[in-house]
Amino acid sequence: MLTNKVFLKKTKKGSILKIVREHYLRDDIACGSACCDICVHDEKGPVLEDNPGNPSQQFSEEHYIIPDTNVVLHQIDVLEDTALQNVIILQTVVEEVRHRSAPAYKRLKEVLANPGKHFYSFANEFNKETYIEREPGEKSNDRNDRAIREAAIWYRDHLSKQNCSVKIVLITNDADNRAKAKQSGLVAFTDFDIS
Repeated sequence: MLTNKVFLKKTKKGSILKIVREHYLRDDIACGSACCDICVHDEKGPVLEDNPGNPSQQFSEEHYIIPDTNVVLHQIDVLEDTALQNVIILQTVVEEVRHRSAPAYKRLKEVLANPGKHFYSFANEFNKETYIEREPGEKSNDRNDRAIREAAIWYRDHLSKQNCSVKIVLITNDADNRAKAKQSGLVAFTDFDIS
């Protein structure tokens, strides 16, 4: 699937340029979970365990964690801890971290490269089920928060279709994002809840 954005731009010399931006969306991007029978995984196999062992006092059921950008930026030490596993890092988050902090981005890439951590980088910006357009007047940060929530909803629904008992937990430090996630039926905590 292909989405196009076409707009006109005036150059310094007064010429008008027609700019076309194409965004290719795919339907074959794997979720990365071992409990999913639909997705075709690469030769390394699924990254996320089918019985994730994320012990938590806040949420006792087996779950995968989806952190938002600010959690990754401000809690990178926690994400690097060996006890935290089976985390889904969305492409939206990776790109925001890359633009905001080179040291945090480097540390995040190292965590993603560690197979023992079971961290999975999901390309939500290229998945036709999770990609969202920025709405008119919507701030970039609000669009990214909405993209993270949409990806979390997709994961929840996708795994439930597989009769997979693993839940999705969204971690954010934004009270508004948390409230909107809960309105959508997501399990959501602020990073202050888990500290």
